Amino acid sequence: MNSKQENGEERAKKTMEKMKNPKMRNLMNEFVSEFDVKIPPEYELLFLKSWESFTKKLGPFNEIKSRSSYNQPELFFNQINDQVHEKFCAVNYHLTNAKYLQKLVDEYTNRVLGVAEEIGINWPITVGITLKKLHFEYEAFILQCRACLDHFVVSISYYFGFYTMKIEALKRKLEELSLRDKKAQKILNLMGKNRKFYDIIKSKTKAHPSNLSDRDKIAHYGKVLLRPLNIMVNPVSGTRILPLARHQKEGEMYGDSFSLPSLIEFMESVMRDLFNFISEIYEVIFTD
Repeated sequence: MNSKQENGEERAKKTMEKMKNPKMRNLMNEFVSEFDVKIPPEYELLFLKSWESFTKKLGPFNEIKSRSSYNQPELFFNQINDQVHEKFCAVNYHLTNAKYLQKLVDEYTNRVLGVAEEIGINWPITVGITLKKLHFEYEAFILQCRACLDHFVVSISYYFGFYTMKIEALKRKLEELSLRDKKAQKILNLMGKNRKFYDIIKSKTKAHPSNLSDRDKIAHYGKVLLRPLNIMVNPVSGTRILPLARHQKEGEMYGDSFSLPSLIEFMESVMRDLFNFISEIYEVIFTD
């Protein structure tokens, strides 16, 4: 090593030491934290289990090595802990954004009611507001839910030695395997349960537009219908707040739609249902 290289290495070491300065470290930690996206801790457990199995070369990562194809533990691990995990984070990110916007909605709604009282509104009036930012967060949320499911299906099909991104194709293949593979049968049983998220994000290639999933309405028609926020000020019967809500069926009576949960409640229930579905199936994969 010549003197020039030695000098360069020494300068690099000094620079790295300077980067450990508390002021710089705190700033960098704040920077990373501000732009990081995490999922609820209970959903991190399956990825930790996957990482542990991979590092110890146990479970499914050990199983697939002896096959002639679809036999790369690193690729299978990345499908789970990189691709599916990334989409988990994206789904939760859009829900978190929506929750923040909902807080703003609540604050502005209270201010509207306060001003209505202040200026003496003494006749029933309804203020309807289309909340586009919340609307767009919902659309992004649904598309990321679908992407999460697609990557999940790819990882499960890889484990069983084939490739598909379509959940129906995965079901058909698992049905073939179920007579000789107990895990395939267990997963089929889990897939057979009624799932709230499924009709919301699945694709229907031959369906009337009114019967399409929210995902297909967004992808093929540009939008999904949401009921606007309605602030109904009535000095006699009392004020009602009808929250931003998802259309359930085409042609339903306008008032009936507000028996639906608010959009935030609905998004939370869809995310929880999707995450539980994925977690339950991965649990089968990682259980001997």
